[in-house]
Amino acid sequence: MKKLFSLFLALCSGIAFLNALEIEIQNQSVASSEIVPLWIEANRYGSVLTDTTLQSHVRSRIRWDSTFFNGNLRWITEGSGSVGFSEAFNPLVTMDTLYTAFQYGLWEFRGGWFQETLGEVFEPLSSGSMAVSSNARPMPRIEFRLTDWYILPWSWTEGLIAIKGGIQHGWFEPNNYVDNVWLHAKWAYLRLGTEQQHIFGGLVHLAQWGGKGSYNGEDFDIPFTFHNWWQTFVAGGVVEGQAEIEKYNASGNHLGIWDLGTKITISGFELSAYYQHFFEDKASLDIWSNGLDGLFGLHVKTPSEVPFLRHVLIEKVITTDQSGPQEEILLTNPDNTTSLVNIYGGDSYYFNYLYKTGWSYLGRILGTPLITGTGSGEDFRVNNNRIDALHIGGLMEAGTVTIRALYTYTKRFPAYSEQSLVSYTTWAEKLDYRNHKDRWDGYLGISFPLGPLTILGEFAGGYDQIFGWNWGSAMTVGYRTTF
Repeated sequence: MKKLFSLFLALCSGIAFLNALEIEIQNQSVASSEIVPLWIEANRYGSVLTDTTLQSHVRSRIRWDSTFFNGNLRWITEGSGSVGFSEAFNPLVTMDTLYTAFQYGLWEFRGGWFQETLGEVFEPLSSGSMAVSSNARPMPRIEFRLTDWYILPWSWTEGLIAIKGGIQHGWFEPNNYVDNVWLHAKWAYLRLGTEQQHIFGGLVHLAQWGGKGSYNGEDFDIPFTFHNWWQTFVAGGVVEGQAEIEKYNASGNHLGIWDLGTKITISGFELSAYYQHFFEDKASLDIWSNGLDGLFGLHVKTPSEVPFLRHVLIEKVITTDQSGPQEEILLTNPDNTTSLVNIYGGDSYYFNYLYKTGWSYLGRILGTPLITGTGSGEDFRVNNNRIDALHIGGLMEAGTVTIRALYTYTKRFPAYSEQSLVSYTTWAEKLDYRNHKDRWDGYLGISFPLGPLTILGEFAGGYDQIFGWNWGSAMTVGYRTTF
């Protein structure tokens, strides 16, 4: 029957041979306190609501995988969506993914709404990449990339040099304070060594650019032209239609990471260390003016001989420097007159004075979920971007049972952004590192097969010095089949 169904779909397509058709159906139910625990709602591509105590989601996914031209060209199409219900029983229909992709070897072109992270971390346990994590819903994008490391074929490299990279253009949500805002993203990596023993380095450059809006009563309208796109590509200056204040900065909201790491294998243990140095503007991109702000990580994968424990991860996320606070200083000019000028600083990660909803999409932070915001729609604002966090994770296996555990301790300091979760009354109190509010978050997830089904039970909770205790649990039942 499966072969007949596959043949029927291949004949319908008329251009390809169907290799696989994958269908997945899933139901997730969540019960929580008024504050949904961090690791119940974060890094799930925005699929769990943050403002309801009871919710249920029925999700379905279909993936078509086919090849042409004797298997040289691969065509993938995927779509998924969900229907969610809260305690008020108001249905919420959402589209999770909808894209098509064409692959030739490691080269891929794809377009639509697809799930992707940028930055080298061990996703099952990580707190999330500083660049693009799995925290927000996918935005519509077109992308050209290498899907994996490409080992340079030149004989003199002896297979020890590999590269990967990609480039994207995307569209932020409409009516996002500034209309018609675009995403520019690109990344390039170099790896020296083998898969098991290597060092790597890369740059992930991201930008919000373009759009129509106003700033301090001045209207701006930045059209899509090659010149404007190129200035964004190189983090350049003047573009057509920009606000006057932007002529003194790189056009658009630029951010990203310098991504550095290494892997060594000793007696079957794979040890990976990585550092994502975060930058928020061209100054911290070029000269690292923001200290060591970023994500430090260590991941250990154990050999099969070690019982129970499969992966251990520890991360440190620091964003307290931010190039220092912005200050006004009095300068004496050559003609002995004086001028009051601002020196750069106060990068205010993920926030931008022009694109006020910042590095977010549909009300969720695009980078690490340890940085948070408040509000919705064009009123969304980053309010918690100076943090010092310790994150620990473990992945265990006992037969067919998989256990995932997370623990996160976060110190939060007054933010440099427009709004601050941690209150302050004076400038000195804002900069006083004794002025912080902490939170502790824990998580335990247990998954196992039950006949044709996969069952996932999740339990999470924590304490927040601002909001108090939180707790929650989730039960997910999923079924997947491939034709």
